[in-house]
Amino acid sequence: MQTYNPGDLCYIPQDVSHYSPSGLMSARKTSRPKTAVFINEYDYASFKVLVDGEYRVVNKNHIYPLNLEGVEIGETDRSAVTK
Repeated sequence: MQTYNPGDLCYIPQDVSHYSPSGLMSARKTSRPKTAVFINEYDYASFKVLVDGEYRVVNKNHIYPLNLEGVEIGETDRSAVTK
């Protein structure tokens, strides 16, 4: 399983259910793919993320690390960039 650190960017695909961690029944589905910020592990099956300015809880199986051209964020080698 992928490990995340607080502040890592992640990807949530379209049509994924997410809900408010406040306990209120506010389940929604993503209408399009979303970029989120990983906050922490919420429980054994879910992560807490920040998406669209709101804290939401998403199933661990429905969230993916946000990579750029197959390179982990923060590890990009810019020496190969041509001008």
